[in-house]
Amino acid sequence: MISVIVPVYRVEAYLCPCVDSILAQSFTDFELILVDDGSPDNCGAICDEYAARDSRVRVIHQENGGLSAARNAGIDLALSQGDTQWITFVDSDDLIASSYLEHMLTIVQDHQADIGVCQMIEFSQGNDPEFCFDTDAEIECLLGREAAIAQYAERGSISVSACVKLYRKELFSKLRFPVGRIHEDQAVAPIVLYNAATVAVTNQRLYGYRLREESIMHARFSAKRYDDILSVDQCIAYYRSNNDAELVSLAERRRGELISIYSLLARKDKVYQEVPKEYRISERKALKWLRNNLSDDKYTFQLAKFHPNWLLPHAYWRKIKKTLHIPCN
Repeated sequence: MISVIVPVYRVEAYLCPCVDSILAQSFTDFELILVDDGSPDNCGAICDEYAARDSRVRVIHQENGGLSAARNAGIDLALSQGDTQWITFVDSDDLIASSYLEHMLTIVQDHQADIGVCQMIEFSQGNDPEFCFDTDAEIECLLGREAAIAQYAERGSISVSACVKLYRKELFSKLRFPVGRIHEDQAVAPIVLYNAATVAVTNQRLYGYRLREESIMHARFSAKRYDDILSVDQCIAYYRSNNDAELVSLAERRRGELISIYSLLARKDKVYQEVPKEYRISERKALKWLRNNLSDDKYTFQLAKFHPNWLLPHAYWRKIKKTLHIPCN
């Protein structure tokens, strides 16, 4: 019933725990599609070993094309399987709870939803994720458009990650991840939510996200980060084609937030010259945008990252506004 798609590239140290957590699922009617994206280590051989031991495992070997190309290859194979009804993505260094597939399938079936969403729990090397499972947990059901709005507005519990979700396979009949970009989830997740009739959301933490120092989010700033902006632009164009002004506005707000944060990050890493000219803004303008458009808590969080010495003056200013009954953002 379910195709579990796992892109594999240079994760030799993490691949076995990931695959083992999938094969140990309480729900067993699934296929595991491992896409070896030209990995230069032993990942390809490890994938083949699992396929030899378990008939549910299928392996695709292809030249390196990046995460999007690997996921797309998995989607193509899943859609070609007549029995497959659902698709889910798991990154090859992450872990899922043993009840992940069972619980997610129950959610979508009980609520006749096109997408089921759970929460992720972060864990570091040497630790195990603290999964949370409660059969009596409440499920929030949203229309697809409402789910897209909630994601952009950062309300509720819907992340932009392509993982932590179970999708009805038809949602990917004409949708693929953009090849050659990072931050590819930003281009796909909002649109696939928008196209769903119903999205069922649980607050259960069933997906373990491994924190790795070598990941892109921990790496030195690079202009490739601006692939994120291209993904948001793609969503803006899609919403415009559907004459949805509210979602256009929310996506444009996300765009402004990313441009401001990346500008500050590039300055912090002393590589501002790498920022494409069309995205360059002054530090003052970036901070002003964040102050005017983010909640006070979120702005304070960003200030702590980029200008911790400004936190005390900011705290005094907040206190003055509170005394004068001036609302914070």
